[in-house]
Amino acid sequence: MPPNPLHALTLRGRSLLGALAILGAVLSVVAWATASPPGSSPDEDFHLASIWCPTPIDGACETRVGDTGVTQAEVPRLLVESSSCNMFQPAESGACALGVEGTAWTSRLDHGGGYPGTYYDIVHHLVGDDPAATVVTIRIVNGLLAVGLITAVVLLLPLGGRRHVLYAVLPVVAPFPIFLVASVNPSSWAITGVIVAFFGSYGLFQPVSRARRVALAALALVGAFLAAAARADAAAFVGVAIIAVAVMFVRLTWSRRTWIAGGALTALLAATVTAFLASGQSALLLRGFSGGTATETGWTLLFANVRDFLPLLFGFAAVQPTMLNWLDTPVPAITWVTVIALSAAVAWSGLASMRPRKWIALGGVALLYVALPLIFLQVSSAHVGIAFQARYTLPLLFVLMAVVMWSPQDGGAPTIATPQTLALVSGLAVAHSVALHTQIRRFVTGLDVSGFNLNADVEWWHGGPSPMATWAFGTVGFTLLLLALFAVRERSAPAASGV
Repeated sequence: MPPNPLHALTLRGRSLLGALAILGAVLSVVAWATASPPGSSPDEDFHLASIWCPTPIDGACETRVGDTGVTQAEVPRLLVESSSCNMFQPAESGACALGVEGTAWTSRLDHGGGYPGTYYDIVHHLVGDDPAATVVTIRIVNGLLAVGLITAVVLLLPLGGRRHVLYAVLPVVAPFPIFLVASVNPSSWAITGVIVAFFGSYGLFQPVSRARRVALAALALVGAFLAAAARADAAAFVGVAIIAVAVMFVRLTWSRRTWIAGGALTALLAATVTAFLASGQSALLLRGFSGGTATETGWTLLFANVRDFLPLLFGFAAVQPTMLNWLDTPVPAITWVTVIALSAAVAWSGLASMRPRKWIALGGVALLYVALPLIFLQVSSAHVGIAFQARYTLPLLFVLMAVVMWSPQDGGAPTIATPQTLALVSGLAVAHSVALHTQIRRFVTGLDVSGFNLNADVEWWHGGPSPMATWAFGTVGFTLLLLALFAVRERSAPAASGV
């Protein structure tokens, strides 16, 4: 019987699928970047104003002191009004953002200390004369940055490591993470940075050449920088990722490779801890947000939040209350049910291979993923809802999936059989396609209009490809990306479990 072409691909076949996957990833992030008007992502008015006017504010923008004594900055009016007219109105189209010109004063921006600020300083260089075009440019650049860095990590790893990356990332990347990655939100860099930092550090312990190991170490450093530049909590998550890698691989025995790799991890960990402690965000875990509305306290509040907690764990699937945009755009159940079911199935395959080091790393990361939101809600006197959003711990989800899928006896991650891979690709492709269609529908006409044809009765759109064309190339692109799961199915030689 001839071999199954999906089971044993030639080098040329794997290379072709890899190239198609990269093209698909680019198409996917561009589709999401152009699917919504300015002001559509959470707190986008705040982040855009901070990008236009990075600290010191008066160095980039005109400023004044408002009636309340708070410094205000003059920014394009579109940055302010596009958010205020779009948020929490899913039945309305994005037409309110059309034709908005001139400038406006706003105090909703980073005055220094709230965020690390480096993200705003760097992205400020993309600001142009056309605010709407600038927003799309920033989104696309952030999306392409993620594609480029993760692709670089994948190409530098051996086959088993590549499989590990794809199994850890693809089942949970849509719809909410890809929406954030292709946005102006600092969470874009946080997600990208933590993924790259983890697998770059992981690559130090893989059977690759010295040149590749150096390149992977450099990528780990770049990932840590991106995360720390975006959010203080993301810097802390890089620290968690590094500790997880150390638990998984480092043996306390003398060897040149052990001390070099261990020293690199220690230096990276020290840098991320310093970045976290130096940021004003680091105190939030201890004091929480102000304005909590919970009437319960102590164990009563904790019980209520534990009871209602599951939607936060599955926020990557955009299950309520974690919805798209300003948490106001629900995706159909076919999306979130499918994504949760398939990602759980993939994780279950990873749990089939357990060892003491994996138990320790997995237990620690899982405990943090569950405990951090509960602690934050407790100190904020808040219920599960919008006080703590799933995007805050989303980078940690990818570390959790990476640890779950680690299987050194399989060369990095277990191989999923062809029928299951077909089901995974098909299910995730459909779930993503429906979510992207819903996202475009939300702004083309508003969700009060239904129907398949997104080109009918258009109220808002930009000058690029039509709504249906954008949905089509985004759908095809994500499907091509998922085909990479077939390129890494060949079983690898066992990888080292420690050095």
